[in-house]
Amino acid sequence: MVDLAYRSPHIHKDIEFCLVINGNLKVKSNSEELFDLTGSVLLFNSNISHELTSVNQTTQILSVQIAPEFCKNYFPLLYNLSFDYINFLEFETSEDQNKLFQLFIGVAYTFFKEPVSHEFKCMSNVNNLFYKTLQILSYHLIDNRITIFTEFSKVPC
Repeated sequence: MVDLAYRSPHIHKDIEFCLVINGNLKVKSNSEELFDLTGSVLLFNSNISHELTSVNQTTQILSVQIAPEFCKNYFPLLYNLSFDYINFLEFETSEDQNKLFQLFIGVAYTFFKEPVSHEFKCMSNVNNLFYKTLQILSYHLIDNRITIFTEFSKVPC
């Protein structure tokens, strides 16, 4: 959880889910710009640049980043998967929105609560979040050569 004023354009290998809790956020990602995102859950694909700007002094967000390596042994396609939406609550039915929202909150709650053996519950919640997200949201697969080039281009010369 963070009080954010501005986060410069950045990329990371992880898939990032963000809940805009309080305040108003503006997001730029590739050619898309989104405004007035209070209460939204945002989804940023791996290796895609995104910039976050608070319209207020600060905006409170809850961010969960999940590395594709998490499930590489049983779902290696996650490395090449790209979801088509940033604000996934904007495009789905209220029942689907509620389910995805509850799963996201479950991942964060279990992680921060840290009861004994919480790691198993976190793994379960992350898997359920991806399972439901893949059922509900549209996505496409990226050619493996693009992923290899992206990884190669990050190697220092």
